[in-house]
Amino acid sequence: MSDSSWRCSSISTPAIRPIYAILTQVDGTDMRHIIPNLLAIAMLGLAHATHAAVVIDTGLVYATGTVHAHTSPVQTNLVLDVYRPADPADRTGSALVLVHGGGFVSGSRTSADMQDAGTYFAERGWVCFSIDYRLVPDDPPAPAWLEAFSNAVWTAAHAAMVDTKRAVRWVRANAATYGCDTNRVAGLGHSAGAYCVLQAVISDAADCANDTGTPTPDQLPGYAGGLNAGVEVSGGVDLNAAEFDAGDPPLMIWHGDSDSTVPYTEAQEIHGECLDHGIPYRFFTLPGADHGAATWTALYDGRGLKEHAFEFLNLFFALHAEIDYAAGDLLLSWPSLSNAVYVVHATTNLAVPFTNAPGSVLTSRADTCTAVWPTPGPRGFFLIEIRSGQDVE
Repeated sequence: MSDSSWRCSSISTPAIRPIYAILTQVDGTDMRHIIPNLLAIAMLGLAHATHAAVVIDTGLVYATGTVHAHTSPVQTNLVLDVYRPADPADRTGSALVLVHGGGFVSGSRTSADMQDAGTYFAERGWVCFSIDYRLVPDDPPAPAWLEAFSNAVWTAAHAAMVDTKRAVRWVRANAATYGCDTNRVAGLGHSAGAYCVLQAVISDAADCANDTGTPTPDQLPGYAGGLNAGVEVSGGVDLNAAEFDAGDPPLMIWHGDSDSTVPYTEAQEIHGECLDHGIPYRFFTLPGADHGAATWTALYDGRGLKEHAFEFLNLFFALHAEIDYAAGDLLLSWPSLSNAVYVVHATTNLAVPFTNAPGSVLTSRADTCTAVWPTPGPRGFFLIEIRSGQDVE
């Protein structure tokens, strides 16, 4: 039987590298009267609404971009729609950038799947930003090395990735307006949009910073364009394979094994990169599912994409743990991300610093992590830190 369980806390840090933690007092003290007095710690989502009323703000300009680059170049406004809880009290602080599919040729921020995801997450306290980006018909520019290939789809893909990172920077620049934590900005992309989300998760700050290929962002350069976590649906790795490295944020991979547009082997390669580089992940294979709507509506263990994505992102943004006792030992357990490295800290008094508990470094190889202390163990507060997946640029 659990003595107490609490949602994850976020401890502020100067860089965009969040530390997520759980604070639990094991002697039964009600912490709800203690935590609000701590200046450095804010408990997240203890009583957030599960089906909040949603407001949609449409057509907000997040950046400008060059179109008709090879005929008569002009600047056009790039816009997004915001899905947000109507009552600010229902916000959890998490943000989700939604990137539609369409093969870099078509598609829209108002597509049915993006509206579906935006509404679902906003009902649960998230603020979602569904973006338009430049496509092949817009004739965007590209760096000289890419222009040399004369491939309109590749050129548009680069522009789409530039625009995605511009949108992420805009979200961070406007985080206070929407009650978002700049350390909890995730992305969900479908098909072509999944390529963009993957790029924003794994790339360096200099990659896709602007149309010309120079390393400095040309718009809102003071904000990071990288995502803190990503959900890629039916996307591929061929445009991003060289970018993976240790420290990349968590990825959820959702792909049908009968995909006739983006081969399932692309998802397997992303999975392999996560394994090779120690990137936290969840990999969902959808038996018999093809590309497009079949993948979006598919079920895995009786639940759909949105449910799994929500759970996955909260394993990183709003971790939940329980304390139990077995044979006199104290057990601290939590649902975990594959490959994630966790460190458990403890203190007997919140007035003194946390220290590493014995045997506190754990690497998750399953869906649950458990830390065990023989009694008499530490009596007081525990903090669980996710060490992996923190490099956001």
